[in-house]
Amino acid sequence: GGARVFRRYSRSLLAKPYCPREAWFYKEATEAFRKVTPTFHGVRRCDKGNQSLLLEDLTNGYHQPCVLDIKMGLTTAAPDRLPHKLSRCRDKDNITTTGSLGARICGMRVYKVDNGKFQLMDKHRGKELNPQGFCEALQSFFDNGRRIRRGLVPRFLKSLRDIQEVMERQSEFHFFASSILFIYEGAEEEGVLPEQADARVRIDLRMIDFAHVFEADDHKLDKDRSYCSGLLNLQTALRGIAEGIDPAKIELVDHRAAEERPVVAERSDLKPVPLASWSRARRPLLIHAPPAFAVRLSRGHTDSPPLRASACVYLAC
Repeated sequence: GGARVFRRYSRSLLAKPYCPREAWFYKEATEAFRKVTPTFHGVRRCDKGNQSLLLEDLTNGYHQPCVLDIKMGLTTAAPDRLPHKLSRCRDKDNITTTGSLGARICGMRVYKVDNGKFQLMDKHRGKELNPQGFCEALQSFFDNGRRIRRGLVPRFLKSLRDIQEVMERQSEFHFFASSILFIYEGAEEEGVLPEQADARVRIDLRMIDFAHVFEADDHKLDKDRSYCSGLLNLQTALRGIAEGIDPAKIELVDHRAAEERPVVAERSDLKPVPLASWSRARRPLLIHAPPAFAVRLSRGHTDSPPLRASACVYLAC
């Protein structure tokens, strides 16, 4: 967990500190996932002999890259986290837009053409945002100091729909604390109409950060609802921005108010209950965890075989 420092390997490649689970995902990813993730160039020994993942530098070739990192999913409490870290993740999820929207801004930089400088937002500020603040910050990503580049938004929405299609069709993986990275060229061509500039400026959008991806125990399980919930809210917010709706009036789904919420059980005194035995009569005792992202506990290390998401809910003993 935590931030990992990238080092430049070549003009077009970055070296990311080795993570066994992330390396496993890149190797196992289907062709559909390869289209929406950075190109993986294998594992190399780079910095002082340490292993690194070689990844495509998504900002290569940009002059003034504007970048937005949004962490996806209703929970970051992955089953491989240590107990104290698991508790901190759940606390953080509960007070941020992770728990309410399934999406949280973890970093942003926007090039301002009026002063030639970048405006920054870090992950700490992202944690302070409520749903309205999330929409306002999302809109600010397209504000270059002269205008809000609403013409870019439909192009990003198209890429998001591609990711949604992949996530809707797959049941092999479950994602925790993974992000979507937005990139567009902040430098504008002189003498070009705004509509034309937005239509042809270079953009990119990819899924990134796979240190906490897990293989589903049963590939017949439903989709990763946690991640997909965030995708739907993110698309709703972007559509509102494209249409010029006041961010305060964009209506998003608050999953904290939903009847069932995804959680990761961290107590050892919980026993799995087969889904077939679940009933509303027993519901008050349940720690609500829809089967798509309920997970069994494991003390496995990060270099052990991938933990699996389990099709069960947890009942207090």
